[in-house]
Amino acid sequence: MEKRSPTAAEFDRILDAAAWSEFGTPLAALGELRERHPVCRYEGGIVDPFWMITRHADVEVISRDATQWLSGPRTTLQRKRGQPKQLNSLPQMDAPEHGQHRRIIQQWLVPGKVRQLEQRMQQISRLLVDRLRDRGGEVDLVQELAAPHPLRMICEMFGIPDEEHADVLRLSKSLFAPLDPDAGAGREYTMTIDEILSYCGSLVARRRANPSDDLVSAIVASRIDGEPIGHREILSHLVVLIAAGHDTTASAISGGILAMAENPDQWVKLRNEPELLSQAIDEIIRYVTPTTNFVRTAVEECVLHDVRIAAGDDVCLQYAAANRDPRVFTDPDSFLIDRSPNRHLAFGTGPHVCIGQILARIEMKTLFSELLARVDGFELTGPPRWMRAFWISALKTLPARCVFAS
Repeated sequence: MEKRSPTAAEFDRILDAAAWSEFGTPLAALGELRERHPVCRYEGGIVDPFWMITRHADVEVISRDATQWLSGPRTTLQRKRGQPKQLNSLPQMDAPEHGQHRRIIQQWLVPGKVRQLEQRMQQISRLLVDRLRDRGGEVDLVQELAAPHPLRMICEMFGIPDEEHADVLRLSKSLFAPLDPDAGAGREYTMTIDEILSYCGSLVARRRANPSDDLVSAIVASRIDGEPIGHREILSHLVVLIAAGHDTTASAISGGILAMAENPDQWVKLRNEPELLSQAIDEIIRYVTPTTNFVRTAVEECVLHDVRIAAGDDVCLQYAAANRDPRVFTDPDSFLIDRSPNRHLAFGTGPHVCIGQILARIEMKTLFSELLARVDGFELTGPPRWMRAFWISALKTLPARCVFAS
């Protein structure tokens, strides 16, 4: 391994949000770090200092050791070291609080509830593909398909009426892409954190007055050791679940369609072998890696690849780089729907593994099943554009034409 640290310019490519908006996740630059500097220090000033971790084995080990590596002190690169937490939801919690609150949400996702949601997802998928067929011609598949599908689903899970869906979309974009100029161009596109908390507070007030069987009511009514959970935690759970439940799934769907458009042989293969759909969904999730990184903080000093990491230092777990690690994946930069095994880390692993991954997989399964039955292929009609961000891989526009089977 080369001992020289990467220069600030080399590292800044990875934190250049403008470049992300044009080209997506900078996989080549991340790959250089993974092969030459698997543990390297950033002190360039765009964000507070951290160590970048890019190899699959290292990301996996750190993710699973919640005793040595904490989530609470700094969860994302955008957050400054020592900055008080605005939210306190599952991604920001550590043990034992994390496990106590995680069980509240898991208990709502019982098999019967998941089956009901799958039936509704199938209906939503059919309606959206019907609308695509009726429109014909060129469409933006982000706006017409990838974004509306999880938006409708998360709103129904939360009992949010149709007239408020636009608010939910604004909430999601404000949290996931605050650097994007379109998301920050005016009040019609964005929400401040105070507006987000106020909106979620209105949901809580409505459910306290009129409880239902939705997820908001379940969280509001939950107790830990016989005591109600705090109002701040209730609001935090709603904010994160709404935003993550929409944005990451929408990104996986649109990124998957782009991958199929750029690799039409894989769509043909999947249409001929629909039994590969579950493997294809895993490959989409690996290939896209919608949430590219999270931050952890060291409890005690440790050594990784001969690099000493001090107690209190932050590390950035780079899932996108880990998911292209040639030590784990054969031909990692190729999109192969029958890839097996597929040990991707796009949902994380360990105690903080994504709690919504079952729903995300079902949403993708129902939508791609509908597309497989009716669409021969996808033709790009313009260049895709990504959100201006450096921690999510989220398409903002995907101009394309769906070629429907005759």
